[in-house]
Amino acid sequence: MTVKPGELYQNRTFSKDELTQALHRVLDGLPYTLEEKVGELFILIDGPIVLEVCRRLNQELKFDYLKGLTAADYNDYLEVIYCLYSFDNAYSLIVKAKIDALDPRVDSVISIWTGVDLQEREAAEMYGIDFVGHPNLKKLLLEEGFEGFPLRKSFQLPVDEK
Repeated sequence: MTVKPGELYQNRTFSKDELTQALHRVLDGLPYTLEEKVGELFILIDGPIVLEVCRRLNQELKFDYLKGLTAADYNDYLEVIYCLYSFDNAYSLIVKAKIDALDPRVDSVISIWTGVDLQEREAAEMYGIDFVGHPNLKKLLLEEGFEGFPLRKSFQLPVDEK
């Protein structure tokens, strides 16, 4: 099946304005900021509520697919970034969760999207984020005994003194 550009969006069950209203309704009572940049909707939250926000988005607005998870280091804080998609509604949504750089922990969303397993493991390994509740945060890429988190801005390459 060949999909033409924009064709996926023709089957949307509601407009972006209606999605925005639905997001406000579903996230009522939680602290968040909703922004639109380059045609994408972003929800900015603090880390402690990530599991509740993702659960509501999955159950109430059918964001049933996690396209990707990554992280970013802003020196004073880290951000865990969740790229979500709803097949039923043909919408993307990005959730950015701000977490403490000195105590980088956030609840795992593996109970909602099991496919996030390797992505949480990679972010844990590269940024030092503890995904609380993840069943298996063992290393993926780095050798045992490797010290530090290579994608953190504070990371220093080890000096090999020979």
